[in-house]
Amino acid sequence: MPIVKRIKFPIRISVPAGGYIRLEDLAVMLSAVAGGGIILSKVTRDAGALPRQLLLYRDFVKLVFTPPAQ
Repeated sequence: MPIVKRIKFPIRISVPAGGYIRLEDLAVMLSAVAGGGIILSKVTRDAGALPRQLLLYRDFVKLVFTPPAQ
């Protein structure tokens, strides 16, 4: 039995760059970035690694939903 039950969000959003993105995929990606950032921070003994990874994820999400420049 899994420790955390994954809730399905079958919501697809049209993104300005074209195509669609599933919100569930963004949520799973956030979990992977956070988990990887924690491991990276511990292995490299760099306390700033996790915040930098999360800020990069934030920038990625902004880029996904920003319309392309004309």
